[in-house]
Amino acid sequence: MLYNVAMNYRSLPFFALSALLLVSCGNASSAMPSSEKSASQQPSSDSSSAALSSDEESLTLESVPTFDPPALDNVSVKDLPTKYRTFYQLLVYSFADGNGDGIGDFKGIIDHLDYLEDLGIGGIWLSPIHEADSYHAYDVIDYYSVNHRYVVTVDNKEYGLKELLYACHSRGIKVLLDLVLNHSSPNCDWYRTHRDWYSSINAFGGDMKDFNFDNADLRNEIKNVGKYWLNQGVDGFRLDAAKWIYNLGAVDTTADDAKNYVWWNEFYDACKEAKSDVYMIGEVLSNAKDCVEYYRSGLDSDFNFGMRDKIYDAVYYAKPEGYATYVETYQQQIRAYNPKGIECSVISNHDIGRYQNFNGANLNGEKLSLAGLMNILAPGDSYVYYGDELGMDGRCQGTSKNYYNDLNFRTPMPFASGRTNPSSYLYSYVPSKEMTSSIYNNESIENSSFRKLYKKAIEAKNRASVLYDGEVQKLGNGGDSEVASYRAKKEGKAATVIFNCGSSWKRGKVNNATAILGEASLVGVSNFDKGNIVLAPYSAMVLEGEATIETLSKIHTEEEVSSSATGPEIDPFGGEVFSESDGNLLLHCKNVNAWTNMNCYAWVGNIKYLGDWPGSKMSLDGDWFTIHIPHGASNVIFNDGRNQTENLHRPSEGEYWFVMEKGSGNGISGNWYRQNPEG
Repeated sequence: MLYNVAMNYRSLPFFALSALLLVSCGNASSAMPSSEKSASQQPSSDSSSAALSSDEESLTLESVPTFDPPALDNVSVKDLPTKYRTFYQLLVYSFADGNGDGIGDFKGIIDHLDYLEDLGIGGIWLSPIHEADSYHAYDVIDYYSVNHRYVVTVDNKEYGLKELLYACHSRGIKVLLDLVLNHSSPNCDWYRTHRDWYSSINAFGGDMKDFNFDNADLRNEIKNVGKYWLNQGVDGFRLDAAKWIYNLGAVDTTADDAKNYVWWNEFYDACKEAKSDVYMIGEVLSNAKDCVEYYRSGLDSDFNFGMRDKIYDAVYYAKPEGYATYVETYQQQIRAYNPKGIECSVISNHDIGRYQNFNGANLNGEKLSLAGLMNILAPGDSYVYYGDELGMDGRCQGTSKNYYNDLNFRTPMPFASGRTNPSSYLYSYVPSKEMTSSIYNNESIENSSFRKLYKKAIEAKNRASVLYDGEVQKLGNGGDSEVASYRAKKEGKAATVIFNCGSSWKRGKVNNATAILGEASLVGVSNFDKGNIVLAPYSAMVLEGEATIETLSKIHTEEEVSSSATGPEIDPFGGEVFSESDGNLLLHCKNVNAWTNMNCYAWVGNIKYLGDWPGSKMSLDGDWFTIHIPHGASNVIFNDGRNQTENLHRPSEGEYWFVMEKGSGNGISGNWYRQNPEG
């Protein structure tokens, strides 16, 4: 039996929550003043007001039976090949500051590797680390150097690239450098000593000078640069402007593309002499046709920027059919050019901005989280832009969301310790609106709902590692146009991915699935058991096996829920549920956050809508909301229509008190007590 034990409900009104199969057990509304207690008045930890005792901890989440998904491949991320991982793009200067000067550095990254390891990240892509003229370092001065601002000494210990590589590799995290090989700063020694290495065309504008790759000596020197850094211990490269090595500005011909293909094959072969499993991914910031054709270059991957549009249609319009078709046909197209080519999904980065502002849609909440899940679980490698796992939005004062500005896309990572200060590394800086509240709904990084979802999705993909390199096939949707699915298989192993892009719950049957490897949604927990499936709204699920959806249907419409006075029973797995005669609950909630209305939601067993049970009512007494529920429940929360308290799990009977902490957002912190904490 599977239990629905960790449902995270977003900021939704009652009927939307009803559609999620919860119950409005009662409601009390009042325009109330804020009620704040001094520290001396807060609940104490003595026996008279103790939180749930050790005997009563059997009610908590940890003890509730749930699935323990087996690994399709019994490996950790450390054992995955360098080329098959979920990568994390970070900008060294804005990610984390390790010595307090406001500038991101290698120590700052080292200090937060536990954060990345816990997220499930298998590799990081560093913004250019070389000495350069600008803060972004895409105008390199010395290709054999490390930016002096990134190497810091703290407590007589130096933290340089060597230390970063060691710290990453000890965790199984691979490191990619951003190599800028199209152009350099005019202050590069090469520009003074080897002017013939440069073109007369300045396609990238500013003071940056484009190289002349028709020069054999330049090509040899660039190959030496690649081998040098691989010998230092890096694992591969992200290749900036890969399409523009020969295609300089106005010159954009098929002949130039052909020369680019030859060059990248030449460079890749040279680098393999230094590291046989070197991983390379090219930036072809162009149309889908160009991205596909650049697999002729022999590079492992090119960023699939076209995926952004398909994901947008899926999450914004709830039409994922095109996405499922795309993941199948895109793989077929690239493997026609390079049988070993690896798909690579990306939806945000330092140039194209944050996905929530894509097409001016201002995606947020469930749709933004679903876009992240579809990016991560796309076949092949996936790249996460730092902060996307927090729903991060970096907008600058005085600019619109869609205004192109580096600062819009490169705001500091909101770590509590080690946050960078852009005024320390930018020549012209306008304070960001989002500097202190750039994570979703003001949650802490550790408790970010988005981060929890990203972690679950990455974990599922690492379990089903066949998603990285397996052959992809689009599958059916069980007759529901808001659902899409595809499978990946290789050498007798298979995994199936299902997305519900709609706002309603679905249930149905699947064939040939042997286990659930993971699920994720901001709205609730999807489940699978013996061929029966329940999909939460805006959710992703990964199943082991060559699964196919037989049937799908909505569990209940909003109208059906609101018109059902006694509450229809919904138990798709046929498991045990509480009856209305079980237990007798009396619940109290301290209104620390001055909520002007309060709902209590309870559910039982796996999924069951309780309705307006006789005897259930809520009352307001001072700062306390009180509700009587004449039955047991598997979970209980209080909700004001926007925010919710933490769950009380599996209360069968008795009296409970919940005291909120001040704050907002999903899963408001606080304590459940078995005795009145105020005596």
